[in-house]
Amino acid sequence: MLLAVAAPLLGLRAQRVTWNHTVERLSDTSCRIILEAEIPQGYHLYDLGPYDEGVAFATVISLRTSADARPEGEFEMLDRPVYHTDANGNRIGWFEHRARFARTIRLTGPRARAEIHLEWMICSATSCMLPDELDLSLALSPAATSRPTPTERHETDQPTNR
Repeated sequence: MLLAVAAPLLGLRAQRVTWNHTVERLSDTSCRIILEAEIPQGYHLYDLGPYDEGVAFATVISLRTSADARPEGEFEMLDRPVYHTDANGNRIGWFEHRARFARTIRLTGPRARAEIHLEWMICSATSCMLPDELDLSLALSPAATSRPTPTERHETDQPTNR
């Protein structure tokens, strides 16, 4: 009996987004932060929007840097989203399988750091998982590596209709 109740929850637990990050050295005075979301099969992650309330839950990437780092521009989408126009004429973008975002940071001192807050939601054709979030703290110093680093994944296990 317990297995019959737990089996659907185990299936839901597999529907997680895995976030990886890379700090790519561009020069002695700049780097690029690359964030990559691995999206479970059958689900999509919304792009950066923005969208009106109730249309879609855009992925949000907030950045704070130390005094030794100066962000340039905004986060950009490295992968092209799939676009769909809903019944109300709203153009909505999302990613399937993978989504990558990047932002360049000018380094002005030896203790450059970035604090990133991510908010996202994944949906299938019939339902959505609850919104989720993750905080990252990255060293941007010259010793920063250029290999992908997996981050802890957090995804709520309860679906919601959307």
